[in-house]
Amino acid sequence: MYQSISEVINVFLGLDAEKLNLWQMVSRAIVIYIFALTLIRLSDKRFMGKASAFDFFVGIVFGTITGNAILGNAPFIPSFGASIAVVAVQWVFADLSYRYDSFGSIVKGRPHRLVKNGEIQWDAMRKGHISKRDLMSVVRSYGRTSLSNVKEACLERSGEISIIFY
Repeated sequence: MYQSISEVINVFLGLDAEKLNLWQMVSRAIVIYIFALTLIRLSDKRFMGKASAFDFFVGIVFGTITGNAILGNAPFIPSFGASIAVVAVQWVFADLSYRYDSFGSIVKGRPHRLVKNGEIQWDAMRKGHISKRDLMSVVRSYGRTSLSNVKEACLERSGEISIIFY
């Protein structure tokens, strides 16, 4: 039978297998799920919440690494290290963004003022690829129909449009 616990783990997860069978992929999925959930819970609360483009990118990279580990497209154990590295870099960047506004602007972007005192700021609208229809849709979601009572509208770093009324 098996000679050691490492041999059992090796067979269980298909660490040396040329091709993974169903049970090895299921085993990998369970192990990766528990590992990923633990890492995400230990990381930044915003890891997959209302996120900036950077946070979204980190989520895609993290998912790709863990998905490839499950499917056997990448070595299993090194994928753990790569996952930890991605989450660690995300945490460090989030912390630096918290401490230094200039770093946060580089990593997460800046908000753009779309409306000031009821007047559309067309340069910001163009930069953010926001049409007047998009803007008015958000205004209507607040139960308003006009920009005349909008003190300020901003395209936030998360991609949401926030509105301050008079």
